[in-house]
Amino acid sequence: MKKALADSKTQDERWYLGKNGTRFFATGILIYLETQTEENRGFAKIIRDTTEKRLGEELLLRTFNELDVEVKERTLDLEESNNSLLDETSDFRIAQLQVKAVLRHLVNAQEDERLRISRDLHDHLGQQITALRLKTESLKEEVREQAVICGKVQQLAAMVKKIDEDLAFLTWELRPADIELLGFVATLEAYILDWSSNFGISAEFQTSGYPKQGLSIEVETNLYRITQEALNNISKYAEATSVAVILTCPADRLILIIEDNGKGFAAGEVNLMTGEKGFGILGMKERIALLGGDFEIESAPGTGTSIIVRVPVQVPGEVA
Repeated sequence: MKKALADSKTQDERWYLGKNGTRFFATGILIYLETQTEENRGFAKIIRDTTEKRLGEELLLRTFNELDVEVKERTLDLEESNNSLLDETSDFRIAQLQVKAVLRHLVNAQEDERLRISRDLHDHLGQQITALRLKTESLKEEVREQAVICGKVQQLAAMVKKIDEDLAFLTWELRPADIELLGFVATLEAYILDWSSNFGISAEFQTSGYPKQGLSIEVETNLYRITQEALNNISKYAEATSVAVILTCPADRLILIIEDNGKGFAAGEVNLMTGEKGFGILGMKERIALLGGDFEIESAPGTGTSIIVRVPVQVPGEVA
């Protein structure tokens, strides 16, 4: 009323109490009525009930505050989940590095063991077989006049010669490849041709796009051993008459394909393999995992088998 006296009118918003005892919210204007006679002077009050609007605003504000609290709580939960995920990711990466380190150690140990066995076979068993061949040749001369015995000695000599040839090939397979001396492509091609000659299975080698500077020795050694294992599996189980080995290097990855025209096997059978065959595939998978690559087998009964290996390209000096 003082403000209305000073300014002729004033506005306000507030809660009112009705005659029936209920509260309502209203906006109003209070006007000072000035007349010539002091007795007739007074105020006029005009109000508008805005209770529903006020309650709606309060509900909206309350909802907003509740949503704000919920968003903050949810954000905090997401931050905690994200931090936990980061920790798990870090742990997973550490575990991956540890697994790779173990695999690398195992692969290096396998190479050392191959070299040791190769030397033992050559130095001990090889010498004994050579001595046996000489004894057999000497015996053949002694029984030259005895046709029946001489025939049997000749058969024995042929068996000893075959054992000697198989041992020589096995020793050659086991010893470290001359990759650094001859280059990966030349070493791999030489092995494929020797394997073909030894097992009597036609083999073809094709290559394109391989980097002139080569890849890291770790990658090349593992790819060489993977090819060895795949060809050994073919000679033992596939009943194939021809094999193709394809080595390509498009873009930033290397692709090695080894396919045969053998009897093949049903999809999923590879997961059920046991014994020597299964361990061969397991060894290939471990080597490919060490290189950060992937491994795929395509086969069906009567259609042959294709092994596809893909690994990232790594130049010398890089570590898988």
